[in-house]
Amino acid sequence: IICNNCGEQIQGFRYKCTNCVDYDLCETCEALGVHYITHVFLKIRISIPPLANPRSALLPIFYPGNDFISKSLDEKQLQRLHLKTHFDIVELEAFYDQYNSLSTFEGEGGGITHNTFELCLGPLSLEKNLIIERLFRFFDQNHDGIINFEELVCGLSILCKGSLDERIKHTFIGYDLDEDGKISRTELHKMLTAYFKLSMNLVRDVVKIMEEGIMENFDDEASKPVSSVFAAPIP
Repeated sequence: IICNNCGEQIQGFRYKCTNCVDYDLCETCEALGVHYITHVFLKIRISIPPLANPRSALLPIFYPGNDFISKSLDEKQLQRLHLKTHFDIVELEAFYDQYNSLSTFEGEGGGITHNTFELCLGPLSLEKNLIIERLFRFFDQNHDGIINFEELVCGLSILCKGSLDERIKHTFIGYDLDEDGKISRTELHKMLTAYFKLSMNLVRDVVKIMEEGIMENFDDEASKPVSSVFAAPIP
């Protein structure tokens, strides 16, 4: 197998793109990030027989964003976001890679649209839910319908590493649907109802996975006795 980037024969681990028809990289070239960032690679240790190698894409593309990162974050922007959030420089750079893989907005700096945001939530977004709408609004601080990178990391900073005061403040904002500075009984009822429905969807998915696992492991061979006691001849 030849590396599609350097043209050398692959030795050691082979990285096969699951989204391209026939594209492989060696360990050195894979580490350089020369391929599309939205594509997923298989790490293959033991060689696959040549005739058994698939000649078609194995998986659909998971990420809807840009294939390549147009530009990296400059040092000033990194330092500013580092001071504004609870994340370090390495974490911010990793978030920027993920942001670009999800960014579908064509404007300057890109952005995560509402449709992409719902796509990231998987089966939870199949039904409209107030919690999901409020969560998108939590990230979309300027309410322009697009989550830019700064909004994304600021929101994640509060959710993942925020102080108690920060979380209380933004939880109140989330429940205050009409933005009048107080949470009414109706607003509380709407939010709790939406949360209950969302929780039920989560539980339903977990139960479905458990049922499928049980059925896969279920031994339906009727000829097997439950115990050796039942194997004895009946007098």
